[in-house]
Amino acid sequence: MKLTTLAITVLLGTSTATAWELRANGQKWTGTKPQGCTTVNIPKGARISWSGSSGARTLQVYNAKGSCSQVYRTVQGVGDINASNNIYGFVVKA
Repeated sequence: MKLTTLAITVLLGTSTATAWELRANGQKWTGTKPQGCTTVNIPKGARISWSGSSGARTLQVYNAKGSCSQVYRTVQGVGDINASNNIYGFVVKA
């Protein structure tokens, strides 16, 4: 019985792998699926590193405080960008 429980735990643990990861200014955000508008405060000049995979490949960042309506930059798949403006929000899309 304990072996069965261990096997199920291992299977569940591997099925929740991270689909995307965003790093900037010493902060890290991760997820397993697309994510709606998320408020952040990434200062001008910060390096932003993005890694997206199946189901959550596209990062869009926004430089208007309190709004995710006008895209400032987009990164697909994997990539780094330098924030030439303050970043106040992001969205992860499929």
